[in-house]
Amino acid sequence: MATIKMNNQSGSLEAFLSPGRDGEHRESKRAEQNGGNHYMNDSSASSADGALMTLGRGSLQVNLSPAASTNRQLILPLRSWINHALKSVPDSGMSRPFLSTPYLQSCLKIAISLTEQILQADKLAGWGISNKLDVLPFHSFIDWTEHATVTVPSASTSCDDPGDEDTDREFNRQWEALLKEFPDESDNDEDAIHESFEEAMTKRSTGASYDAAAAMGISQNPDNQLDAAEAFDWNTGAMFVLENADAYYRKPSAAAAVNQDLNRQMEAFLETFGLSKSQDAESGKKSDNGARMTSEQVVPKSSGIDYLNVNSAEVRCPENNNLNSYYSNASREKLQRIFHLAILFYELFTGGQPPGSDLRALASLNSAFSSLPILTLVEPRDVDDAGRPNEPKRHQGAEKQKGLCRLTFEYLKFMQIPGPLCHLIFNMLDCVHGELSGDECYNAICDIKSDLQLMLDKPKFLRGLETSICGLQLNEMSISREEEIQYILSCYHRCISGSFELAIVSGASGAGKSWILEKVGSTIIAGGGLFLMGKFDQQQQSKPFSALAAAFDQYVEVLISQVGSDWAKTVVHSLQTALGQDAYHLVEIMPRLGQLLDTVYGAAPDFGYDCRNAADRIHYLLCKFVEVISMTALVSLTLCLDDVQWIDNASSSVLKRVLAQKPNKFFFLGCCRDDEMEPDHPCTSMLREVDESGVNTTNVTVSCMKEEEINIFVSELFCLSPRLVEPLARIIYSRTKGNILFVSQLLLSLNRDGLLHVDFGNQRYVWDVEQINSTKLPDNVALCFTNGIGKLPIEVQLSIHTLSMFGASARSDCIAFLESQLHVKISEPLQVAVKEGLVSYVKNSYTFCHDRIQEASYQMIAEHDRLCNHLTYGRCLIKLAHETGDDDVLFIAINQINSGGPSAITNPEEYFTMSQHNMHAGKRAMTKSNFHTAYTLFDNSISFLRKNNWKQHYAFSLELYELASRCALASGHLLQLPILTDHVLRHALSFEDQLNTHFIIMSSQERSPSTLSDALEKGLAIVRQLGEEIESNPSQNTFQEQFDLTFAITRDISPDIFLNYRPMTDEKTLALMKFLERILVITFFTNHTLHSCVTLKMVQLVVSCGMCPESCTAFAFYGSLLVRRGEIKLALYFITLAKSLLGRFDNGKEGSGEVLFWACEVKCFSEPYQAANEYHLEAEAEALSAGDIHYACFNRLLYCTNMFWSGVALSKVKEKVKDACMFMKNQLHRNALFFMLSVNSTLSVLMEGDTATESRKKWIRNAIGNNHSRLQLQIASHNLYLDFVFYQQDLKGCCDQFHQKELQSGCIIFHETIHSFIVGLASYQLYRETEDFFWYDRGKKRLDEIKFWADRGAAWNFSHKLSLLEAEDSFSLGDFDAAKQSYKNAITASEAHKFNNDLALSYELAAKFYLGIGELHTSLEHFTLAHKAYETWGAMGKAQKLFTFTNETFTSLITRCPDQTSYVAGNS
Repeated sequence: MATIKMNNQSGSLEAFLSPGRDGEHRESKRAEQNGGNHYMNDSSASSADGALMTLGRGSLQVNLSPAASTNRQLILPLRSWINHALKSVPDSGMSRPFLSTPYLQSCLKIAISLTEQILQADKLAGWGISNKLDVLPFHSFIDWTEHATVTVPSASTSCDDPGDEDTDREFNRQWEALLKEFPDESDNDEDAIHESFEEAMTKRSTGASYDAAAAMGISQNPDNQLDAAEAFDWNTGAMFVLENADAYYRKPSAAAAVNQDLNRQMEAFLETFGLSKSQDAESGKKSDNGARMTSEQVVPKSSGIDYLNVNSAEVRCPENNNLNSYYSNASREKLQRIFHLAILFYELFTGGQPPGSDLRALASLNSAFSSLPILTLVEPRDVDDAGRPNEPKRHQGAEKQKGLCRLTFEYLKFMQIPGPLCHLIFNMLDCVHGELSGDECYNAICDIKSDLQLMLDKPKFLRGLETSICGLQLNEMSISREEEIQYILSCYHRCISGSFELAIVSGASGAGKSWILEKVGSTIIAGGGLFLMGKFDQQQQSKPFSALAAAFDQYVEVLISQVGSDWAKTVVHSLQTALGQDAYHLVEIMPRLGQLLDTVYGAAPDFGYDCRNAADRIHYLLCKFVEVISMTALVSLTLCLDDVQWIDNASSSVLKRVLAQKPNKFFFLGCCRDDEMEPDHPCTSMLREVDESGVNTTNVTVSCMKEEEINIFVSELFCLSPRLVEPLARIIYSRTKGNILFVSQLLLSLNRDGLLHVDFGNQRYVWDVEQINSTKLPDNVALCFTNGIGKLPIEVQLSIHTLSMFGASARSDCIAFLESQLHVKISEPLQVAVKEGLVSYVKNSYTFCHDRIQEASYQMIAEHDRLCNHLTYGRCLIKLAHETGDDDVLFIAINQINSGGPSAITNPEEYFTMSQHNMHAGKRAMTKSNFHTAYTLFDNSISFLRKNNWKQHYAFSLELYELASRCALASGHLLQLPILTDHVLRHALSFEDQLNTHFIIMSSQERSPSTLSDALEKGLAIVRQLGEEIESNPSQNTFQEQFDLTFAITRDISPDIFLNYRPMTDEKTLALMKFLERILVITFFTNHTLHSCVTLKMVQLVVSCGMCPESCTAFAFYGSLLVRRGEIKLALYFITLAKSLLGRFDNGKEGSGEVLFWACEVKCFSEPYQAANEYHLEAEAEALSAGDIHYACFNRLLYCTNMFWSGVALSKVKEKVKDACMFMKNQLHRNALFFMLSVNSTLSVLMEGDTATESRKKWIRNAIGNNHSRLQLQIASHNLYLDFVFYQQDLKGCCDQFHQKELQSGCIIFHETIHSFIVGLASYQLYRETEDFFWYDRGKKRLDEIKFWADRGAAWNFSHKLSLLEAEDSFSLGDFDAAKQSYKNAITASEAHKFNNDLALSYELAAKFYLGIGELHTSLEHFTLAHKAYETWGAMGKAQKLFTFTNETFTSLITRCPDQTSYVAGNS
């Protein structure tokens, strides 16, 4: 017998479980008389043969007995409260209120509670729960050390009857006894004791290594005592061996008590089978073959073991028929309990219909059922000799089903009970025979409980399958990817909240990545965000920036749809301001952007022969576009790119720069196949560099589904219990290994083949496992698609094959044009493919539902046919491209032609035509600044040429190879570049035809430090061949002669004359200017004298031959040379002239960054330093818009360097320097980065002191190998400055090193004057220390230089420096009065002009002066002010050094002047 008890905790059940309010029921009155217990029938509560149901105060107790004499006794108690429940149904006026949702849900909760009670009772019985009482709380156990029932603390009461005080006292006594058995628990903590006790009891039921003799309580030794290492498994009635008996028995007396009780039970057991103790003990030692007795012998029923929970499959005892019979009874009782529970559920869910009358009513409808017995108990399944039930028969679909179970099932269907519920009751009723439902019949209560819970939690499992004649539908697949989706959304929310992050979703093809993106996108859109989606296509690589353009076009469409709103107006205005006329290049990529911007765009500019700037320009413009749309966004922006494994290099470069700038409210989500991402893949490199720039990347790996997940997936799909679909799920997993695309396609394949179909009678899917196993299934998802396509009509197959030739998608107008040209039907058959779920039609485009479908269809075409078809389609679409002028169609057509390749051509005359088409497409790609694509197209064009192309098509071949070389240089195909240039040099007919190629070679050589000298040598050689002789190492005299000549011919030319100067027309001179300009770039860092001479030669050529694009650069450098000579006003004139000439020529903004760079530096001599420095930011923006990364980086470098020397707070400078270093690193500009790191290390020493000195020395050691003279000069000047302000001992060595590195000629940068200022101060100090006039002369020379700039330039920048040098000069000469005044002037001017660094230095040098002449109080005051000024500047390391020096120097003075001491200390 199993006693179960349900505590009602659900408010929705109260109405059904509480008695009527009017008290009309006789049972209610009896319940009131018996302390609140409500008995629904007259059966005694202690009757073992009855069915006791107690209803009262929200507690329902059921005692199910399989030995009930009639089923009426079991069902009848439900009638009263079922009637009451139906009256409470809101829509009780309906004909069948028991079909209402509230009633069904409540009944499900009751049924679940009943199964939970049985499971709990089984579990507790396995632990030794007492069943001697009719009602025993769940948390009561047998204390086997005392053989008593105890209640654990979690039980709210010890007995249901609050009036049973004797029971309470007994339970308390037993609990106290139990506590004594666990003395090791700290302070007898009840919760800890409960956990320990429950753990011990649980472990008793989970062991292995059974001892059969001890399982019955039979002794293993003559004294009938168990071994200490053995324990009893109360769940199975078997002994298992413990590895550590002490873990369960805290003291030997406990084990002894257990042994005694087991022996007592053993005697009772032997008496049951008519055996004596001596006989069984003798036989229990050894069997005839020396083996111990088997493990299935159990203690008798009186011991409290739940025999109904014994696993009949493990019964083994062939030697004893009595035991076999015993286990057969146990198995039968377990199954009959399920059977009787089904009868209970039957009346529960049918609203209390009397089973007998209902079945007769149904039988009257069909005479075939009239002779069947009504509610007659069926016999249990047959069992074999070992006591195990025989295997159930397999379900045969054609077999006629008979008997009680089928009759009951048909009646439930007739009553319109939900199908799944009918099947559940049917499978419970059939558990005894198992002949009708076969494997689907229930064998365990836990399975029933799980299925009921599923119906309650997910109503679709209660409603059942909504069948359709359209076959299996997988559009709403329930894929368990919630964890991945939430992980991405968490990253998204962090990103838009200010912590910039990006997410990459990776996994195998078909793992469900795109589905995750779709769900994430839906969530973001539902939250008000913008989700921009783009997809890379392996077969559409020729279209420039295709995925990015598609995504950003979606944003443009949103703008167009809201063009009249304030937000749209703001965005358009911001784009026009940020992009200006350069928006033309973005319109080439995103044509619809032109509808928003009012700018008139002309012809595309000539990029020159070094296209690097043009490539960098489009990258900058795209970054600027993202910056504008993110800054003006009212909601978040998400850029999602699918199939990133097929990203092109150009798009990768753009993405890297976009992500590195960390746009506001911008989230990037990428998706790729991880098995196609090699370490050198463009996307892998991009992510690595982005990660190094400080951007957090969230990697989400989408793995294939596990077998358990597939089981749940199939269960959700078919609305069937996971228990029922497990065999099918196992087959699917073994074939697909969890690939969700393969899983879905395999299910569709099984459905198409009839192996998986709908049973409309039962309204559910059915299948035959044996038939599926015997069928040859596809080995991969491609074969699934291949088989599916192969079963379609031939015209549909051909249309799908045609679509696959274009990649993942194709425009409908292109398909329509092919139909008209080839006279075939494509669009109409594709509609069939759309209905089959293979293709979708969205926004005038046919798209494969998955790229694996396209791949499968493409592979079905024979290779030769593929090549011919590609070429045929390309020929047709070229016509459409020429008719419409649509570049997108042009690139589609060219992609088809190149996919076919030269091998598909049969007409020799067509080779040159296809080469021309590729060259035209390559030029169009260049106008879009996609030089990666352009190079590929030019390379394809070359592949179509035949061997004699140079003779037959000389001009075409020369232009083609030059264009290919230019794009190879711009796109980084440096290995292919020598092959291309060698072709030109070998086949060109003249030196003039070779000039452009020589220029490209020279430009490529200047990129690498190892070939820089080769580039200079080549440039000078070409210049000589063009008729100009320039020395490779000119002397200072040569430079002076050239400067005087140039100065003489330019000094008297008015601005109007230059602005209207004639253009340069001589081709030879134009080529000469190009090469001289490249020589300027090469010599700027290496040979300053040559650089100056080349600048002068270019100015002379402009004056004599006219203006050209290189004139701007020549005038800018010339202006800097004039500044070094002190001609600042004339320098400003030529700088202004150079700026005015920008944009005059077809090169657009080429050179603007360079010209503006020198314009800023010249202004620093004529305007306040801090204000003039801001022009460098404008110059940087201009350089970026022109694609000039070189001068963009150097403008940023000079901006940060000038901030440092102009006295801006060091914390702000440090922040700007950090950003600049990251910017230069992202732009891969190593030279500018070295300069910036030099400034950064100086900042660290000033701010941190000695702690940063070692790191700076280490950095300097790494930078020594850089041969740029300007970098070495900067390192030397910073070393000298730090040595001077930190009182280090190598001041003389630093001065000598600086003089060795100092530049004697060339263009001047403003901070070089600051270097002279520092050298002058150090030289005067060395003179006072050494009294060597050599150092005084050096100091005096620097004083004269600063006076030179102060007289000719802005006094704001030089007056305080001049005063400080004059003070140091007077101090050195002993003129103390003049020195005092000069120090005062320096302090006043530094403070007025906001040079905080020079103010602190002036205070410190004045303090040293007063210390030197003995005015100690004044000296201490100035030291204190210097300390405060350094702190204001942010140089805390220097301030601490000065404080230490002051304390050490003024020890005696501090003792006498505590007020000064506190002032100094307070400032430390």
